Amino acid sequence: MRKSLLEKDKLASESDIYKKHSELYDLFSQAEDAPEKVVSFFKDKFEDQIVLDFGCGTGKYIQLLSPHSNKYIAVDPSDAQLRIAKNKAANLQNVEVSLINDGIIPLDDDSIDIVFSSWVLGGIQDIQQRKRALDEIERVLRPGGIIYLIENDIGGDFKSIVEMGYGDQKTRRKLTWFNDSGFQEISHLQTSFEFSDLDEAKRIFQGIWGNDISNNILSKSISHNLVILERKPNFILDSTKFVIDNADHVTIQDEIIEKSILHFKEVKHTSWLDELPFDVSSLKDEEKLMFSLVFNAISFSYWGDPYWNVEYRGNLYTRGSLSLAVCIFRSIEERQSLLDPSVLRSLDEKTLSNILRGNTKIPLLKERLNILNEVGNVLSNEFDDKVSNLLTSADLDAIKIAKTLEDIFPNSFEDKYLYKNHQVYFLKRAQAFIHTTVSLFGNNTYGKIKNIEHLTALADYIIPNVLRNLKIIKYSGELKEKIDNEEEIDKGSNFEIEIRAAVVWSIEKIRRELLRSGFEVSITDINDSLWIAGGDLETPFHKTRTTAY
Repeated sequence: MRKSLLEKDKLASESDIYKKHSELYDLFSQAEDAPEKVVSFFKDKFEDQIVLDFGCGTGKYIQLLSPHSNKYIAVDPSDAQLRIAKNKAANLQNVEVSLINDGIIPLDDDSIDIVFSSWVLGGIQDIQQRKRALDEIERVLRPGGIIYLIENDIGGDFKSIVEMGYGDQKTRRKLTWFNDSGFQEISHLQTSFEFSDLDEAKRIFQGIWGNDISNNILSKSISHNLVILERKPNFILDSTKFVIDNADHVTIQDEIIEKSILHFKEVKHTSWLDELPFDVSSLKDEEKLMFSLVFNAISFSYWGDPYWNVEYRGNLYTRGSLSLAVCIFRSIEERQSLLDPSVLRSLDEKTLSNILRGNTKIPLLKERLNILNEVGNVLSNEFDDKVSNLLTSADLDAIKIAKTLEDIFPNSFEDKYLYKNHQVYFLKRAQAFIHTTVSLFGNNTYGKIKNIEHLTALADYIIPNVLRNLKIIKYSGELKEKIDNEEEIDKGSNFEIEIRAAVVWSIEKIRRELLRSGFEVSITDINDSLWIAGGDLETPFHKTRTTAY
């Protein structure tokens, strides 16, 4: 007989507490986290969100957290537990309570903003069952959604009493599994069970665990340590994690990240747009969006011998991206504006070569021409020549925008590869478009893009050079020799994929280490600070001729 996805350890599997003594379990549940630290942590995060309480039990959190959400859906596989939960939800208009049948959550795909689950996944002892439960949770979670778990933490009298001295070892194994599955520990709470008196505490523990455990209860107040885990399912992070776990030539040195974290605590919000020699804010809204789209559509592969530089208004620009931005603005002044979709549609190689003129011919000119023609045609055929229509069609959602760009502009924004028979995604320039747009608009109009925090670092050839100089990433002897000898590395090779995956995960690890230290710094700010620092480096970087970056 197949086990339920929610079969737990001692609390459930060794007693009939869920079926025969649900009222007793409810008393146990209500006593847990009496200071309501969990509620304090989540109430602001649930505002205007559709929340799924996965494995709600008797509904401890229904009355406490549903008032802070748009809609609150509580599900559990136990009829007996749900009867109590439904009573608690009886007068709450935004709450639905449903039964999980055969491990299936009775909801549509992509229908939930936040999944909240307390003491559930960690209690599933069969790892394959736990994985299937997580898969089912991710099925109903919309792109950009978040999973929050409340699980037992190390220490506290509760674990010591129940696990008879073995609780911390068991808890560490579970937390390791969660960390390996993409969860991060974002908060540790020291809370407590508070029972009405000692007799009630003993009676409840005796009913669940028996006399041996209840005899260890010496107070009506029992300390309990909780950890809050967060997972933001992300196809880029998840696919590149496989690369990091199986890499042959690139290693992320976690101990260096820990030692250098002080440097990143001082990171302030910066943007490469601040270095431009013109006022981007002078553009109209649709022109700003076109600038963001056109720039990021053809911002790649500037290196060569000599390196492509552009002179503008008496100044020489030696960084490729700044030179390209200068060329775009120069095209406006010379009345061949690359911000005009009709110009893009009719653009030919000679005209584009003149627009992008510099000290030498820009690499991959024909590829840039094909991309700009594609951008002009798609905008005309599908979006009435307006980038704003593209954004609204993707609900101003970062994940949807990135995927939309990949789908409708395959020549430009597709950025995925096979690595050891696994699909790996980077979407560097699609994500860069979103970051640029937010920088241009701030928190106004088209800058109000949802779920931007779910995007990753931008894997290019500048940032890995900085990370290598900081000793955060380390190359194998073979790869080091190729880079130092300035040998070209093939697009889509394991060398290149491993370097780029290391960028994504180095910056993600830096962000997580900062968060654990009490500093919330965005991926974008870490990414941009490293990119800006890369302008001062003269050490060899990896050279791959590609339209991806």
